Amino acid sequence: MRKVWRFLGYGLIAAAVPVQAVWLYLFLYFANTDPRSPSDGYVIPLNNHGMVAYLTRAQDDLLTWISYGGWAILAAGILVLIFLRERGFVRE
Repeated sequence: MRKVWRFLGYGLIAAAVPVQAVWLYLFLYFANTDPRSPSDGYVIPLNNHGMVAYLTRAQDDLLTWISYGGWAILAAGILVLIFLRERGFVRE
């Protein structure tokens, strides 16, 4: 059972990397393709080192939830490994 939990912890940490990569891809995609001034529905500013692009509410929500999800997955993996270490299942 210890190996299953260890696999889960490391698997969650590894799964957080592609989630954050998707967030980064979408962030840069939206920053480069969306309008530079507010227009129909594009009203939420996305600032990328001084270059401002405007997002729709749906695009902003998508970026927000992907980011939260990636960090939550990472935190869950770390917490599993901390729990295992405290129980003596993982060596330091």
